[in-house]
Amino acid sequence: QLYPDSLLQGTLATPDPVWPVYPWCLEAGECREHTDGKVQVSVRGHPIMCDEGQHAVDGHCASCPAGFTAPRNSTSCTECGRWRLLDGKHEWCIMHWVFLSLVFGGWSALACGFAVLCLHLDIVVRGWRWCLVGRPLQIRDVYSEHGKTILQTVFGHGLRMWGARSFSITFHGTKHPLMDESDVHFRARVIGPDRLELLDGQCEAVERRLDTSMGVARLSPARSLRHAASPLPAACMGTFVSLVGGAMLSTLQMAGQSELGGE
Repeated sequence: QLYPDSLLQGTLATPDPVWPVYPWCLEAGECREHTDGKVQVSVRGHPIMCDEGQHAVDGHCASCPAGFTAPRNSTSCTECGRWRLLDGKHEWCIMHWVFLSLVFGGWSALACGFAVLCLHLDIVVRGWRWCLVGRPLQIRDVYSEHGKTILQTVFGHGLRMWGARSFSITFHGTKHPLMDESDVHFRARVIGPDRLELLDGQCEAVERRLDTSMGVARLSPARSLRHAASPLPAACMGTFVSLVGGAMLSTLQMAGQSELGGE
């Protein structure tokens, strides 16, 4: 009898081992040694029976690396990848639906946060600069009524006081010398879904007439968010949703690199 581990290295082999795998053919190459005489060889060995998550290496079973899987009696490991997860026995790769759902939820939260902000903000070009301003309120009419100066918007202004007494407001394109003057400060308060009462810088009634039917009124970006007529102020909602979405995406990215095998 000849023992393959010591005398037959390189003389008995198959290019691609098939099951059952014996230790003497794991590392052997193709048969290259021949003899003119007739040689009868009796080989004794034992099959390697590897469990799930293991593969045959040098005559024994070794565990697959993190993020790799192998079915029972396997000779190699397969990488699952970032979007798949190992099953309980480390035998197969399954789609990581929870991870994908959370990623989708994170991106959706970011999109909703930016959408909320964009609904209440605007970008204008002034000279060579891009400026972030509150959304424009198209003016339908400015008139006096019972000693008060009333601004009526073309559409609903979508503003609420949220506990404030008044807020600062600016005007553009009204063709009124007092309203378009940057040095004159006005304030306003909500008195209807499409009406605002205009006040002077000291929150008193405006003494001069401000008749006009053109132009736009704007709040500052912070006040436009602060006084948005949503269930919660848009400033809180937009900022909170954006931060939650960004934190979720960052957390999931780190979890994906460590838990799913990472790169």
